[in-house]
Amino acid sequence: MFQLLAARVSYLIAPAAVASEPTFEEIFARSRTRPRLLSQTVEQADNAARLEGLVAAKTSAFAGRTNETIVPVTAVLLSWKRHRGLDLVLRYVAKHPFVREIIVWNNNVDVFVDRDDIAARLGAAAPEIRVVNSPNNLHDLGKHYACALATYEHC
Repeated sequence: MFQLLAARVSYLIAPAAVASEPTFEEIFARSRTRPRLLSQTVEQADNAARLEGLVAAKTSAFAGRTNETIVPVTAVLLSWKRHRGLDLVLRYVAKHPFVREIIVWNNNVDVFVDRDDIAARLGAAAPEIRVVNSPNNLHDLGKHYACALATYEHC
């Protein structure tokens, strides 16, 4: 009995193999990776495809107006997860000529959102894009900070 108890206690207090601390480069590399996409059900995939089609077909009601008659607006998008949805919203918002600037506030410290990547996906006609990768999750406060950074009066 004593040997069994001693074996259990030594197991609990014996120093375990200590994993080495990750280097700065490893932490940096992990923070720059894209999130792993979860698998979708057939219904979710069908809904996503339908929504993609609706956004692609949508045109702005302001498309025929000249830029001089439109009040410029800064669109603020708050991001934490669901980056696939962020791409869809960005494409939808970028179609409107009154949106002259888009600020994406990323609250997820584990994911790096790249401005050049977004601009490349939106194309040459995209408004000015600014991305803030917040060092902490500021929750809803991030959208207010982003609005304070806006170039235009309306956000």
